[in-house]
Amino acid sequence: MSDANGFSFVPLYKLMGFVKGLFAVQTFRGSTWATLPLYLKELTGSKLATGMIITDSAIERISIV
Repeated sequence: MSDANGFSFVPLYKLMGFVKGLFAVQTFRGSTWATLPLYLKELTGSKLATGMIITDSAIERISIV
């Protein structure tokens, strides 16, 4: 059933399932981006190179959206 604005009612359990999925994705991304500099530092051996790689990847992610 929809209201005057055309929005339909979504049950709370569906919203909670959606929110749990988003939380899981953001948790995975956060843990990945938190540990990425540690791995890159081992690969490059340079703080400057690590910073440049992370900055470049952040710019690419923004430009894709």
